[in-house]
Amino acid sequence: MRVLATAQGTARVPGAGWQVTEHPECLSLPHFLFPDSWFLEVSPSEGDSSRNQNSGIRCAPYFQHSLHPVRALLSTLLVVLTIVLVLCLALVALVWWQQERVVFQPPRQPSPAPPSWARRVSYQASDGQPLFGYLVGGKSTSSSRTDAAATPLLLAFHGNADLAIWRLDWAREVARRTGARVLVAEYRGYGGLAGTPNYAGSRLDALAAFEFLRDSLGARAAGLTIYGQSLGSAVATELAEQLARRDEPPRALVLESPFTSAEAMARIALARPIGWLWKAIARVHYDSRRIVASYDVPVWVAHGERDRVVPTRMGRELYAAARRKGELLLVPGAGHNDVELVAREDYWRWLGRAVVGGGAPAITTTGR
Repeated sequence: MRVLATAQGTARVPGAGWQVTEHPECLSLPHFLFPDSWFLEVSPSEGDSSRNQNSGIRCAPYFQHSLHPVRALLSTLLVVLTIVLVLCLALVALVWWQQERVVFQPPRQPSPAPPSWARRVSYQASDGQPLFGYLVGGKSTSSSRTDAAATPLLLAFHGNADLAIWRLDWAREVARRTGARVLVAEYRGYGGLAGTPNYAGSRLDALAAFEFLRDSLGARAAGLTIYGQSLGSAVATELAEQLARRDEPPRALVLESPFTSAEAMARIALARPIGWLWKAIARVHYDSRRIVASYDVPVWVAHGERDRVVPTRMGRELYAAARRKGELLLVPGAGHNDVELVAREDYWRWLGRAVVGGGAPAITTTGR
C-alpha cells in the first residue's frame, strides 16, 4: 500500500476504510534512508471487509510535508557518497599500509647451496644488515683485485618474486658469452636473509653490493655495468643515481622489463585516482624515468611486446627519456619473464654489446 504525503502532514491512503497508525515494528526500520520521516502501519479500518483478506503489518514512509521526498532523495545520495568516500579512504589506507608487501614478494624458502661454479660471498649494508650474493665467471673462486680490474663486471638485481640463486644459470651464460664477472646480489628478507624488504633497504642493499665489488675486487664504477630485471630495474637505476651523485657513474645501465615509476605502476595495478594521492601516501619512491633523464649514463632496455605485468610502453618511455641511449630491444611474443627465452640470440647479442661492446644508439625488434 502506497502512502502519499500532504502539505498538512497528514497521510492520504488510497482506498476507503484504511487507517494509518504508528507501530513499533515500523519504527524499527532503517530511518537513515528517509531522514525527517517516520514509518507507519497501514492497515484496514475496523469493520472493513478487506481486513481479514489483508492481514499483517504494512510499513511505508510518512513525511511531514510534501517537500520531504525530495529531501529524502538528496539525503540518500549523501549517504551513498559518504559510503563511497569511506571506501576510498579505506583503500588509500590499505595502499599506504601494504604497498611494500605488494612491491616485494620474497619466496618463502631459503637459498640452497650454490653450484660449484658459483661462489657465495657475504657483505653488510651500512645499517648492519647482513647480505650475500653470488659471483659467477672469471676466476670465481678467487678474489684477486688484479683479475677484477682486467675483467668486465656486471652487477645484477633480480625481480620482486625471484631469488638470486635462481638467476645463476643466466649469470653463467652472461659470463660465458661476454667474459664478464657477474655478481647477482640478494635483497634483505630474500633467500633466508633476515630483515624486511623495503624501498629504503633496497637502496642500502644495492650500494652494499657495489661497495663489496669495490673493496674486495678493486672494481671501479666506470668499469661496471649495472643490470636489473623488473623490480631489479628500479633498484639498479637507483644505484646508478647514487653513484652518479658521487661523480662515479657506471659504464652502462641495462634494464629488462622495466617500469617507469612506482607511481605509474600504482595507477595500473590499483586505481587511477591513487596517482593523485601518491606523493602523500607513498613509501616506495622508485622513479626510473626521472633518473635516466637526469644523468649521463648509457641506458639499454629490453622489453617483451606481450608483457602483461609491465606495459611495453614503459620500456619505450624509459628509453626515450634517457639522456644517453644505448639500445632498445623489443621482443614480439615475449612476456614479462621470458624475454631471453623468446629473443634467443638477439637477446644475447644485445646484452653482449651492453656489457662489452658499446656502439651507437639503436632500436631493434627481433624477428623483423
